[in-house]
Amino acid sequence: MVETLSRTNGTQVAQENATKEEAYSASQIGPFDYCPKLGFREYWYPGIWTKKVGRRPVSLKMLGDDLVLFRGKDGKIAALSDWCPHRGARLSRGYREFEGTVTCPYHGYVFDETGQCVAGLIESPESRLAPKMRSKNYPTAQWQGITF
Repeated sequence: MVETLSRTNGTQVAQENATKEEAYSASQIGPFDYCPKLGFREYWYPGIWTKKVGRRPVSLKMLGDDLVLFRGKDGKIAALSDWCPHRGARLSRGYREFEGTVTCPYHGYVFDETGQCVAGLIESPESRLAPKMRSKNYPTAQWQGITF
């Protein structure tokens, strides 16, 4: 009989402790607990100093995405996915062979600031593959020397 009472009291104590822990942890939720770990995608984030993007493409990782930044035809910074849609090479290791474009170092496909493949250096001008390829592009803005 004594053992039964102690087990019952032990169960009650354990339940009370669990309730206290639950109440304590619920009160410790802050405003950042509701934010995704990688941030909100519909907001602007500072990415890089604008002067760091020059003649060579620049690699940048933001919100879990690998980006390549380069200057477009108008001189503004363009951002594309850093992975070439053809074979997955990094565009940031490529070149700016032509103004306003970035060229993949692996097979030589050329992408403009909108992400559209405009040429394939290993393809003929009548190639049907190059116009079908597209790299994801991201919006950019520049303010006080910072590219967002």
